[in-house]
Amino acid sequence: MKKFYTKAKNTILKNRRNKILAGGGLALVLALAIVPKIAGLGGGKAETISENQVVTLKKGSLTNSVSEKGKVVPSNSVEVFSEKALPVTEINVKVGDKVKKGDIIAKLDSSSIEQQLKSRKAQKAATDKNLSAQISAAKKRLSEALSGQKTGKNSALVAAETSLTQAMDQYLAAEKSYNDFKRSIDERYNQGLVAEKGSRESLAYQEEATDLRYKQLLDDINKNRDKISENKSLASGASRSKDYLQADLDNAKRRLTEIGIEISEKQAEMTEKQGQLVGGEKQNIQSLPKNNNSNSEKKSINAGTLESKIVESTTVGENPDTKKIQNEIENLKNKIKSLTREQAETEILIGKISEDLATAKADEQKYQAEAEALEKEVEGQAKQVESTGLEVKKAKEDLYADADKALKARKSRDDELKTLAQNLETAKNNYESAKKNLESTKIQVANEISGLRDNLKTSQAGANNLDNVEIENLSEELEKVMIKAPADGTVTEVPAKEGQVPTGYLAKIETIDKLRIESQIKEYDKNSISVGTQVEITSDSLMGEVYKGKVISIDPAPMPVSEDNKSGEVLYKTVIEIDEGQEEKFAPGMTLRIKYIISQEENTFKVPSDAIFERDNKSYVLALKDLGKDKYQIEKVEVTRGLENDAETAIKSKDLKEGDKILATSGGYGEGSQVKLMRDPNSKESDGDEKSVDASTAEAGGVIIK
Repeated sequence: MKKFYTKAKNTILKNRRNKILAGGGLALVLALAIVPKIAGLGGGKAETISENQVVTLKKGSLTNSVSEKGKVVPSNSVEVFSEKALPVTEINVKVGDKVKKGDIIAKLDSSSIEQQLKSRKAQKAATDKNLSAQISAAKKRLSEALSGQKTGKNSALVAAETSLTQAMDQYLAAEKSYNDFKRSIDERYNQGLVAEKGSRESLAYQEEATDLRYKQLLDDINKNRDKISENKSLASGASRSKDYLQADLDNAKRRLTEIGIEISEKQAEMTEKQGQLVGGEKQNIQSLPKNNNSNSEKKSINAGTLESKIVESTTVGENPDTKKIQNEIENLKNKIKSLTREQAETEILIGKISEDLATAKADEQKYQAEAEALEKEVEGQAKQVESTGLEVKKAKEDLYADADKALKARKSRDDELKTLAQNLETAKNNYESAKKNLESTKIQVANEISGLRDNLKTSQAGANNLDNVEIENLSEELEKVMIKAPADGTVTEVPAKEGQVPTGYLAKIETIDKLRIESQIKEYDKNSISVGTQVEITSDSLMGEVYKGKVISIDPAPMPVSEDNKSGEVLYKTVIEIDEGQEEKFAPGMTLRIKYIISQEENTFKVPSDAIFERDNKSYVLALKDLGKDKYQIEKVEVTRGLENDAETAIKSKDLKEGDKILATSGGYGEGSQVKLMRDPNSKESDGDEKSVDASTAEAGGVIIK
């Protein structure tokens, strides 16, 4: 695969450079930008993507929520807190009173909220009055327009009469602009084309030169690495030879020592035998017949005479023991001679082995030194390769970017030429239709006035809606000053005091054998969650079922930091009421997962947030236009963002409908590209067409843009 990719890449690079220098082949350059993603694929095919890269639009709901832990506890008592930090004006219960859920147990000072509500209502009234004046003004303008129409003094009619002359001037100007611009492109003296050619040639040369230098560096470093391996191999061989020679040298020296010892032993043995021989002969001499020789003659017998006597006696066979000893001495002499020759040969061998050992040691050091020197050289070369590789990458990116820029510039010129042609056609049509426009001006004036009235109504409705929302919010705030019992029960404590801002709970109510859930929320979620916030309750023990509930109490004071709270986050205790009819599914002590529903958008399309991208302060997704046979064309579609959570975003668009397909991520794909959808065999949407997917394309999973 690597060889195939390298060969394909080199071929494409060569063709690309030739076409760039010839002023063409920009589409091929753009395709080359994604070569790394399609190694192993043939050209001419649409990109293959899997179903998990595509989102099929369908209406649903999107939720923005916060998840926390919770625990089921017996609802022996409920502490009633105030959501507003306002003084208490009324306390309607006392200890021992029995209350029903929803009973008003206290009231807070609502004067500030009532004042805001009054002010907002007054503002709404003023807005309504202002809108009424605008409507009257619009009616007046309509009356004036109708009067002008009848008398011929209507400004629109006068403008229609003068538009003929203006249309002629615009037509001539548009024709000149179109012809001048088209000529500059056809004759290739357009400034943009000249600049693009110079930039393209410069970047192509730079990319080729940098790539050549990079390949040369790679070749050099590979050669050095081969030399390192060769030297290390030679050093290893020399080391093995050194070890073998050292063992041979040690054996030879040991043998030399053994020979020396054996020679010494043989010499000692021979000396002993000679002593035995001499002693025996002396005894034989003493036994010889006496003669008249003087003592001086006897003394003249020396060792040589003795030895000759020994020899003589041996020769004549006078003494068998002497002959035996003489033979043993002769054998010892021969053995000593043999050992002496072996000793000399061993000394010569030791010298030869020592020379070879010195040579092996020198070779090992030489090859090792050469390998180390080359490794240091390779370290420097590796840094050069890395640096040059970055330069090659940058040069390629610059070339791709320039090609992309050239494509965009070409498209921009085409668009500009189309715009000029459109302007020319529009100016001509305007000139020819100027008289007709004069007759239709009355209708246009009526439509303009009607549109003005519609816009005014829309503005009035928008302003009223804004005021109504503010009034509704203030009314809700006003409702919060009425402190109501969250459950049935008996009042056991009333710490609240009239005229004081409560610092803790206003009252405590003992409930009748009812379960509730205790949970907590983090400090930064406290402003998003309030009494009445809906929750979803799940647990592993509930077998995937989702139950409902709502927050009935939020402790205004933070919870003490527990050992379980390793991060030391500030937490506030919440009490959650389980919706009626669901309590039998729970038991005290059960651990739960609580999802606080902060906001929710119904009946909307929702997509992964990565599918949306921004351009020119607008939001877009990449939709797939069906071309048949599981082939699609990528198109950019403008959308309006809605509610967002950590993973998904709600979108709206007049160009999208249920069942449309969009890419789950916009990264790496371009508008106008074609893709082929690889069906999941287990998907409901899969059919027989899935078998036609090219095996090599499916294996590579790359991107090929037609």
